[in-house]
Amino acid sequence: MSFTDLLARPREADTSGTTSDSGLPVVWHVIVDIPFANWTLRRTGVTLEDAAEDLRLRSARLARAQAVLATLRRVSGSDDWQVSITQHGIRAERDGEPFERLDQELADAGFTADDFIVHVEYARSWGML
Repeated sequence: MSFTDLLARPREADTSGTTSDSGLPVVWHVIVDIPFANWTLRRTGVTLEDAAEDLRLRSARLARAQAVLATLRRVSGSDDWQVSITQHGIRAERDGEPFERLDQELADAGFTADDFIVHVEYARSWGML
């Protein structure tokens, strides 16, 4: 099969996470980013009321991030995600997750595009050429 034939071939859905559209073995690396709100960590000269409101908003955002992580665990059926937390947000990564349904299931659970971003990377399972 030529490269042109592969491009002309209709795309088929593959939920196994183990093959590409061309049928070649790949490893899907799914990344779910849960961004924190666009706030600065340091604020000076604020009133007590402003500080209390800032903490309330931060707590609500952290609770939402926690809910996304819990839902991610439930819908993926796995807890071998590699998670990192920075001042910008939370990143959960996993190989082999069927990413096509992940985005939809998180949206069906009531989360919005502000709550999470799904990225996908892949590598040929036999390694780099």
